Amino acid sequence: MKSRERILATLLGEKTDRAPYTSGMGMWGETWERWKKESGNPDLNLQEYFGFDEGIVYTADWVMRLGINPWYESEVLEDRERSVIFRDRYGIVSEQMKGHATIPNYLDYPVKDWETWKRFKEERLNPENPQRIPENIQELADNFNSGNSFMTFGRHKCAAFGYAW
Repeated sequence: MKSRERILATLLGEKTDRAPYTSGMGMWGETWERWKKESGNPDLNLQEYFGFDEGIVYTADWVMRLGINPWYESEVLEDRERSVIFRDRYGIVSEQMKGHATIPNYLDYPVKDWETWKRFKEERLNPENPQRIPENIQELADNFNSGNSFMTFGRHKCAAFGYAW
């Protein structure tokens, strides 16, 4: 079975040769570089090596903004010796260590109580906001449907099978 056939069959509850297998969130760049170095193969291809199914493209927020829209302005709030405190485009304030990839230490969120929720909902979760769906959505869909690709429709790429495809 080809990747596209396998994924479609899985989503439709049909029989497949095996479950779809993807890299999900991918990996940190440091991990990828270390694996290439330790394998002795600078051209190591994870897709082939692990047998990942091809063609799953996560929308994240660059194709369809199904989450917060408009985004917050990303900004560095404090530059420390070993870390940086910043606000990301989702309005979350976190601390990230310098020099290597780690899970951030989340410090503050835009929604703190009922009043901030109401303001957040009105300003950033308006389903009628025209920026949510790009003008060329049909072209994007046609491109994905003509190949071996899938585009997830969900706010976060970590939940590919938890959202509609």
